[in-house]
Amino acid sequence: CYLLRIQGDSKSVVEWLNGRWKCANPRLQVVVRRTADRAHGMWQKGNVQPALRGWDWWHHRLREYNGEADALATRATLTRRSCLRIGRKAG
Repeated sequence: CYLLRIQGDSKSVVEWLNGRWKCANPRLQVVVRRTADRAHGMWQKGNVQPALRGWDWWHHRLREYNGEADALATRATLTRRSCLRIGRKAG
């Protein structure tokens, strides 16, 4: 089982994904639900668990401290490939 930490610099998106805020846009609701279901499905299969305290999958990170994520997102966009980093196994 891998520890999974997902951070984002959009407070709204993080709160939508954690289920604390309601997304008003019907098209985005579909994306939010699909994304949350995917993470939950990986957890149910025993593949991953949240890496940080509490059981929230998504955590807000201020944009000025999110340079690494911006670089990975830019690389993924330019190469059209995932830049997922595999972390350590839980244990």
